[in-house]
Amino acid sequence: MEVAGRWRKTSRSECSAPYPELLELEPGGRYTGWNETPSVHHPLWDRGGWEPAGPDRLRISLANDAVREYAVKHDGDALVFHDADGCRIEYTRS
Repeated sequence: MEVAGRWRKTSRSECSAPYPELLELEPGGRYTGWNETPSVHHPLWDRGGWEPAGPDRLRISLANDAVREYAVKHDGDALVFHDADGCRIEYTRS
């Protein structure tokens, strides 16, 4: 699964609000996440590391340095994360 690149969040659900509007996944396992617009939420993914955690799964470090595993579906220019609470966080390649 080749997910490196810059991604823009398309989800607008309440549960997806803590996730960054923009996400840059670098080859080699580093990432940066940020918001373009003012938000009451600091991005849950601000900067840190990511790595594959098995088929269709990624492990990502959070803003508090905890590490969380997500189910992931990658299809062309679409990248969809599912968190442990069932929230769907959708991104498109930008």
